[in-house]
Amino acid sequence: MIGKRSNQAKHISKVCNLLQVTVGRVLQGHESAEELSLDDRSKRLKTKLSELAQDKSRPNNALYAETLLLLHRFNEAALSGEQEFDEIWIGLSNIIDRARGLGEYPAEMLDSVLEVLSPLGADSEALDDLIEKLAEFMADRSRDLQAGRAYLNRGLRKLEAEKPVAAIKFLGRAVVNLMKDESKEDQHRALYCLAVAYKEAGLLWAARGAAMGAVAQICTIAETDGETPAELIPTLNLFTMIALQLGHVTDFLNGIQFLIAAHQSLPLDDDSRERLSDKLQEFDRLFACFLVSVSNDQISRLVSFPDILDELQLFTARMTILYRLGYLDLLKNDGSIPDHTSDDEIHEMMSILASQPASRDLPKKVVLLDDEHYYLETRIMGINIRVSSPRNVEGFLLAEAHVSFAEAFYSTLLNAGVYPHRENLNVDIVQGADLDKARIRYSDVAGTLTVTLPHSWNPNEVDSHSELNQHLVNFGCEVLVKCFALPDPQEMLETLIGIERGLERATLFCRTGNTRNRFLGSPVSRVADWTYLIEREYPLKDDAPSITPKGSADKKFDTEKNDFSFGELNNHRDLAVSSIINQSLWDKAGWQGMMFGISSPVMPPFLGLVFDNEEVAKAIFTEWQKRFGRDDSNDEIRISLIKGIDKKNPFYYRGCISRDMDLTAKSDFRQFVTVARMTVMTVQEHTNLDMFSNVFGSVGSYYLIPAVLDNKGKPQIFLDHSILKHKLHIRHAWEIGCNDMDSMAVTPRDDVIIPEGETSPPVHELMEWRRKMEKKQVSNGQATHRTG
Repeated sequence: MIGKRSNQAKHISKVCNLLQVTVGRVLQGHESAEELSLDDRSKRLKTKLSELAQDKSRPNNALYAETLLLLHRFNEAALSGEQEFDEIWIGLSNIIDRARGLGEYPAEMLDSVLEVLSPLGADSEALDDLIEKLAEFMADRSRDLQAGRAYLNRGLRKLEAEKPVAAIKFLGRAVVNLMKDESKEDQHRALYCLAVAYKEAGLLWAARGAAMGAVAQICTIAETDGETPAELIPTLNLFTMIALQLGHVTDFLNGIQFLIAAHQSLPLDDDSRERLSDKLQEFDRLFACFLVSVSNDQISRLVSFPDILDELQLFTARMTILYRLGYLDLLKNDGSIPDHTSDDEIHEMMSILASQPASRDLPKKVVLLDDEHYYLETRIMGINIRVSSPRNVEGFLLAEAHVSFAEAFYSTLLNAGVYPHRENLNVDIVQGADLDKARIRYSDVAGTLTVTLPHSWNPNEVDSHSELNQHLVNFGCEVLVKCFALPDPQEMLETLIGIERGLERATLFCRTGNTRNRFLGSPVSRVADWTYLIEREYPLKDDAPSITPKGSADKKFDTEKNDFSFGELNNHRDLAVSSIINQSLWDKAGWQGMMFGISSPVMPPFLGLVFDNEEVAKAIFTEWQKRFGRDDSNDEIRISLIKGIDKKNPFYYRGCISRDMDLTAKSDFRQFVTVARMTVMTVQEHTNLDMFSNVFGSVGSYYLIPAVLDNKGKPQIFLDHSILKHKLHIRHAWEIGCNDMDSMAVTPRDDVIIPEGETSPPVHELMEWRRKMEKKQVSNGQATHRTG
């Protein structure tokens, strides 16, 4: 019966042992093969093992089954009187070669079997080779296990110290090293802790992959050992919470379903059962907070969910979604709302719910594979990354893989001296039928990375994983080049890829379709999977009530929180990139300097940015116009002119272009990275600048215009690309201190002009700080400024 029902090779191995006993009785003459139906039993066993060996979606299990098939050949050989076994030794040796990348392959089992069988091949060179190969294989595994447990312990200490990013560096290696059949419990612990570390670091897609791996490992332990480990419930709690924080509604409901089953079927003591009941009620309230805060467009994607929530006993969430959809009368009629409760009281209750911290902190977008799915998103190192994909299972899984890989790969770059220089990155995944390999193309103007993959690549099939992994590595390197400035690229890559094993950490659990399929039965959950619980839909009504959070108010700028500290960051969402510089375009444009002009004393003058490349210069301004309009009314493009930077050349000044940080600095981010472009104007007088300043001071505005010089050095300006500006920051270098937005425009190499009698110029403190930070600055005309 075990052989028929189980798809675990470890379970089938017990049947193999029973058959071995039967073969022994036949060889000893106790019974005949016919009396024990040995041929029929052997055929059924081989059929089952062959079926498992061909299941490429479970490579460890398949290789285990293939090993058992080869070992079964000894029974057949013994019954037929064969004396030559080299074919079997060679087959097992081949299996060891293929098992090197499969951590869960049971090498100890094979070692035990060979210890018994080795007398059968005392003079066999093929057996000699197999024993040497297996010994080396197991020695490598032993070293991995020892290192893995050391990494796990160190990672735990980092988690206890509330340093999740540092913990990832150790826990990621622990997970890789502990992927062994003999260390399943340790690997589960490492996966659980890694998921917690990713979660605390704000990397929820990577956390989901690790948590899903932890759940799958628990399920494997339960299947093979026949007992449900105590760690199942906390692992399911973690997975469910991460799903909720992502807005991944179907994963969340699957987690609730598992927790309900655990509550009903596991032999829990009274305290444990009560704690689990409390947790389910907490999830109900949290999901209600999520539902009350998403937009009508998002809530309308969940019109089939009220009946599901009712069946899962998420009654608060059900009441909230039906209220949002406009079914207040239904709630009154079915008893969900107590009698004599007025509409005003219900509205008040929903308003209070919407004002809860969880309602503010949970996502505002539903993650669900439906007709409204367009993209998945994350923020890594302050960069907002959006991954678009086709609205099918493969496209959704590919988007998950790219987002998860990026989060896991770049997770440890925080506090590593790496500076992001883009605010946003769009990744478009396209499935191309005629391709035989992946293609990655980047558009400087659109800021979009287009990933075209062969249509034959299925992320849910193991046969595609090798090519997909290699593509993800290329993708990761491409994004690294396009979005980050590395102070020492070689050293950084040696640490990230070599010491930290970042690529292995990132590719290990970024393809969650297989893992999800192992314990949830499908690679991606869709509403259609829940039809057995859905009696009807509840379309969004035109008169559905809107909700205003009770007591909500605009957040005030917390000066104590934004204290310009440069302390260690532990969450990728604490960092933001605020930049108007498209680095790729500026690198190609060849910015040479500034020019000033006036057309009339009563008309706005113009400030021209002079470039080498006309086409790219126009592209820069076109991007600005799309972003800020033809009138930069908020003056988000910050233009600074810093005078007095060179005592020997008193008219020299530095032009600096950056993002104005006044509005950005009032957000909840702890630190910002802003990118600026600078150039030194080596002029011998300020006549043009002074004339421009006088007219600007009178009119109150000026035009920012792209310009190029023709072959004769005469400027050509492009009025169609102009942007109206209202602020210009003309400063003296000596006035600029550490916490000044223009501090990036003063360098330790400047010989700043300081007025006589000025004994404590702010620039002195800045210079001292800049000397210490100089190695972290990006050179070649670009500075990256990090501010609290």
